[in-house]
Amino acid sequence: MTDIETLKRSRGIARTYMTKSIKKLKTLLDQETIDERELEVKTDDLDRRLAALDTAQSEYELQILDPDELEEDLDEAEHIRDVVQAVRLQVQGTLNLVQRWPLKL
Repeated sequence: MTDIETLKRSRGIARTYMTKSIKKLKTLLDQETIDERELEVKTDDLDRRLAALDTAQSEYELQILDPDELEEDLDEAEHIRDVVQAVRLQVQGTLNLVQRWPLKL
């Protein structure tokens, strides 16, 4: 395997772990009752997975010589970050609600 193939495989593995982490968080968010601590732990895992993906992505990007291929890859990476950001916003909104519940009047 060449260096770029190894980096691409590493990035693919990081993406798979990221996808699994996102799915776990979405499943947790869809539950009727939410364990605040579990949500925080799963969010920490998502953050670790994102950091690993960022590293793998950056290493792979450095090997791409074709500008069009790089542009396409960057667009794909941006889409993944957008998905992660949307899930993080949903988590934060849910945590804000959980931390205020029950409302005290």
